[in-house]
Amino acid sequence: MIRSVLSVLAGYITMAVLVMLTMLALGAMLPSPEEDMPPGGLALVLILAAGLLAALVGGVVCARIAPDQPDGPVVALALLTGAMSVLNGLHAPPSQPLYYLVGLGLVGVSGVLLGGLLVAKSQLVP
Repeated sequence: MIRSVLSVLAGYITMAVLVMLTMLALGAMLPSPEEDMPPGGLALVLILAAGLLAALVGGVVCARIAPDQPDGPVVALALLTGAMSVLNGLHAPPSQPLYYLVGLGLVGVSGVLLGGLLVAKSQLVP
């Protein structure tokens, strides 16, 4: 039980650190838009791709640390990611379009589940 909880925590922290590092790197590389403006074109694609990669790695970390049956912890991490995306959306600036907020949530949840699936598939191969 404790190892399952720790695996979810480790997966979430991994995602958070990767997202923060990516946002710092993107902030240094791309011109900064106005404060309340959503990212445009290239920045949007890069943010979504980085979010997917971070979620994928978070799902892998969670599944690797979890005990014998990592399905439960990975689903818990996906649900936590979805819940945090909803909370983020509720507090987002009004100028951010709904498709951007929904996209971030879908990328996070699907990335975590994909990461967990990759670990499950790799454990089936002899």
